[in-house]
Amino acid sequence: YKNYINKGYFSVAFPGITYLKFQGEQKISDIVRIEENLDELPFPSQEVQERYLIENLPDGSRKMIIPIMSSRGCPYNCKYCSSTIYKRKWSARSPESVAEEIYVISQKYGDILVRFVDDNFYVDPFRAKSIVNRIIEKCNRIIEFTFCARADQIVKHGMDNLLFFKKHGCNSIEIGIENGSSNSLQNYGKGTTVDQNLLALNMVRSARIFPSVDYIMFEPETSLDDLKENLDFIKKSKLWGYYHPVLYSKGNTAQKKERDSAKCDRM
Repeated sequence: YKNYINKGYFSVAFPGITYLKFQGEQKISDIVRIEENLDELPFPSQEVQERYLIENLPDGSRKMIIPIMSSRGCPYNCKYCSSTIYKRKWSARSPESVAEEIYVISQKYGDILVRFVDDNFYVDPFRAKSIVNRIIEKCNRIIEFTFCARADQIVKHGMDNLLFFKKHGCNSIEIGIENGSSNSLQNYGKGTTVDQNLLALNMVRSARIFPSVDYIMFEPETSLDDLKENLDFIKKSKLWGYYHPVLYSKGNTAQKKERDSAKCDRM
């Protein structure tokens, strides 16, 4: 930051960092540092905890939301996800390390809700449950929490685990549904099915856990048939009125024109 302010541009290469220069040039690092033991990293500074938002929760309560990262990366290969470029697919902290960090925060701020911001918290259900148990043992009480998971993981790991999470403080689960069209799911390389998406939603609701849903309604390759399938899925899954706010991103117009031109040439 100081280098750019002083020079008006990045005048040096930053080892270990890949970044985009303000002129649009990509600077790709030739060094990739991989932490072998995440437990050796210090906990994030507590000095900025007061900046965390106090949010309204689905059950009507209000709590301070504390983001905690218990793992890095994801072992899956969804084509749209940045996690697929990591050299190490998934690495995790120990349950003891996670519980200790949450204990320190809860001692200072009292009644909190932990939001596990891992790309995929539910890779190993035994580890996930162990983290919850260690938190309760360390804090001597239940700490409410949320986490992210794939639909096929929820189905595979079963209702017993969902009921365990509910009993021990799980407030909501963010599910990577992504789409209600089989064609789109295949294009995304998601590795899940529409039926799994529906079943996962029903299972989470049956466990009386609020399902928070990730959904990609529109993207450059979406067809009218895909949209019709998505509308049918939204009706079946009772997701009407779910989103607030709607998130969107603007695509590269030049790339889109080039892609459309190529399609016309093939026709």
